[in-house]
Amino acid sequence: MKDVLKYNVIVLLGAVSYGMLSTIVTFAYRQGLHPGEITSLQVLTGTCLLWVMLILRQIFKGGYLRVSNLNIVKLLITGIPTALTCIAYYRSVQLLSVSMSILLLFQFTWVGNLIECIAEKKLPTKSDIISMMVLVFGTLLASNMIFERQELSYEGIIYGFMSAIFYSLFLFVNGRVATVVDSMTRSGIMLIGTSICILGIYPPSYLIESLTFSGIVKFGLPLGILGSVIPPLFFSIGIPKIGVGVASILCSIELPVVTLAAMFILKEKVGVVQWIGVLIIVGVIAWPLARNWIEKKKCLEKKV
Repeated sequence: MKDVLKYNVIVLLGAVSYGMLSTIVTFAYRQGLHPGEITSLQVLTGTCLLWVMLILRQIFKGGYLRVSNLNIVKLLITGIPTALTCIAYYRSVQLLSVSMSILLLFQFTWVGNLIECIAEKKLPTKSDIISMMVLVFGTLLASNMIFERQELSYEGIIYGFMSAIFYSLFLFVNGRVATVVDSMTRSGIMLIGTSICILGIYPPSYLIESLTFSGIVKFGLPLGILGSVIPPLFFSIGIPKIGVGVASILCSIELPVVTLAAMFILKEKVGVVQWIGVLIIVGVIAWPLARNWIEKKKCLEKKV
């Protein structure tokens, strides 16, 4: 039990990193970047950064990366859901308001639990069901969808829900595929798979034509680090230890992070109802962390 809290925090930090992306993407849109440019820039920069880290680690540590061909193929395929999540979500943001797109993305909280229950052939616990219901309610409040009227695009809704499904699949496979391979190597190989998928959908010619070095530094580095390096790496470390169900709950921290970033960085107005939703989500997330801490403390007391 002593390491469970640590792995919860690692997954939580990976989700916080993802939550910062919306703010950077908003600035990128204001600079006239296309969704294809943003997605490609994020993934390619992140892949390069992570592989530089891997190469430096091998130079100082010595030896070679030892991964079987079968695990390489599995990890390359595992990178595909990440690419599809980015593509679907950024397309949804184009067609809907950010609040609606986030609301649809956050359906991964129950989709992830559903996938895990089907894979393990078990029914969700009463606690899981209650947590999911409270999370959905908190998400509705935090996204301001209950009181905000807006025109809806059916295409945008489909893309938004697809992003939730792909994100749930990403969390699921991240905790199960080639777990014998060390976390950094797993993330590096998965990002190559993600890059191949992205480049297949968005050929990189426009990146070469329209982006300058300053643009790469301004948007590529933060997008790559926060979107393609930290989350896959931290999820690779934490999810195999805590499971997809708990990880799905912890990843709900992304919405409060998006809300806070919108308020303090983008200077958007956040109402009382949205704050109530944020507090509800934080409470649901804090519960498993507090429970693990209490169980850890009881175990230590018994040993004493």
